Amino acid sequence: MDRDEVDEELARRAAESDRIAQSLLAMDDHPGHPLLDAADREAVAALWARFEAYRRLLEDAREVRARHDKPTAADLAEVTELLTGPVVELDSHSVPLSRRGLTGPAVIAERVALDELVTRMRAGYAHVVEVLADAVARHTAAEAHRRDLAEAQAEAHRLRALVAEKIAVGDLPAVPDGLAECRALVANLAGLLDRRTELRGRLEAYRAKATRLGHAEHPTLSALHRAARDVLFTAPCDLPEATRAVGRYQQAVLDLAEAR
Repeated sequence: MDRDEVDEELARRAAESDRIAQSLLAMDDHPGHPLLDAADREAVAALWARFEAYRRLLEDAREVRARHDKPTAADLAEVTELLTGPVVELDSHSVPLSRRGLTGPAVIAERVALDELVTRMRAGYAHVVEVLADAVARHTAAEAHRRDLAEAQAEAHRLRALVAEKIAVGDLPAVPDGLAECRALVANLAGLLDRRTELRGRLEAYRAKATRLGHAEHPTLSALHRAARDVLFTAPCDLPEATRAVGRYQQAVLDLAEAR
């Protein structure tokens, strides 16, 4: 590259370096950062290490360019090599003794150019950003699950106590730890209370029907109504017996209606 090309490339890389730094700082401020596991934290550290290699290389290129106002051919060649050549050392690792020759290297290091370094950083950054989003989503879902479970268990305890007081049932199941099981228990307990309410409503609806038919004071109906009401409004309520009692009253009202 000539002097103008070198200066343009240095300016472009400086702007690129600033953008990378801003992105990495935002990554570190992401709310999912504390939720990462060890492997993902290593991926974050690798990004910062590669950015540091980028920054050091750019600084070296600037220092070479600043040697002379009018850089020599050697200066330009050195800057060009720094900016475009495979000079960034990545992922050095030891060679196992069993695979090392007598004069072979003990450590192998991959060398890449700046463009390849940035390409790998983009891929690593995209991976980390995805992992961060997934970590937040999992954490949010777990928090919501815990909140839903706590609410369901509180409602189950409330209904369990109410059913034990209001409905004649055997041993009620304990409040479970699972959300689905807890919701099922809430539905079953609420169903028992709803059944009592439904039977009370049905009883009064048929009494209103008997009144419209002129049988409000009918002795048999009155006795059947009183019997059903006694069961329904006694705590704890025997739901099977209440169902039968309301059924007897309902049938008696229908029989008198058909006899008219």
